[in-house]
Amino acid sequence: MEHPGNIALPAALDRVTLLDNGQTVIRRLRNPGRKSDTLVVTFAEMLMNDPSKAGFGEDFLLKAGYDLIIVQKRSENWYQDLKVEDFSGAVSGIAAEYSDVVCYGISMGAFAALYFGGAINASILALSPLCSIHPRYPQLGGQEYRKHVVATQCDLAGAPKSRQPVFIVFDQRLPLDALYMRSEVAPAFPNATIAVAPGAGHPVSRCLNGMGLLRPLVLDFIQDRRTPNLAAALRPKRASSTIWLTNLGDRCARRKRFTAALSLYEKAIELAPDPASTIAKRDALLAKARESAKAHHAPAGKSGSP
Repeated sequence: MEHPGNIALPAALDRVTLLDNGQTVIRRLRNPGRKSDTLVVTFAEMLMNDPSKAGFGEDFLLKAGYDLIIVQKRSENWYQDLKVEDFSGAVSGIAAEYSDVVCYGISMGAFAALYFGGAINASILALSPLCSIHPRYPQLGGQEYRKHVVATQCDLAGAPKSRQPVFIVFDQRLPLDALYMRSEVAPAFPNATIAVAPGAGHPVSRCLNGMGLLRPLVLDFIQDRRTPNLAAALRPKRASSTIWLTNLGDRCARRKRFTAALSLYEKAIELAPDPASTIAKRDALLAKARESAKAHHAPAGKSGSP
């Protein structure tokens, strides 16, 4: 996911490959416009499967003046090919050159930040962490990926732990995210700061970005380890967020509160620059409501023998 920024990218970037095992690629990016002695390590999220393109958060963080190590992949495997010792061997020497190191990721990338960050004693920013192929949680889905990926390193409890701050953000209203946080993440990171972003969805970053909250959240944590009260920050911005309104509409629809859901979808459609997906949800719900009303008013069948 890209972040907003209004500073031109550095003209000449020193990009060096540290590891390429055929699936995962790790590169160091020396920023000629560097303004900080903090190194940021980012992990690609789902659908970012082309290492020839920019890494996760690359443009945003370069503009902000950071040197980077970007961890990329060629397919969706939740970094099961990348051993902790190989990651540490490629990165730890470089990390030692800086006074501060932060690992950052979203969803699959957030899982990776939590799993690998302790190997280099980094602070960790994890937004909506999820390992959808974890063998203990088949309800997380990912059935197609489970057929092709051997899940051998999913347990966060066994991952090396950092002595630095860990900040985790998720939407507690999503049952699967809540399950993963409650059963897997929170027990493995009992000292982490955990913030909820109710109604932001998965990953929370998309809604926060649309509200203008993502950029300050990321930079505040990287620079000063500040962790905001996101639930409070969300409140004044919810009514103008198409993602939040649509997510709440989905929640109402699941609870069969059709009138409320339709009203929320209509508000989201009015605000959205591209409302196609919300229009599809509204139309599907209208059709479902019509079918429900038709079934409710259908005449009862006659009893007895002809």
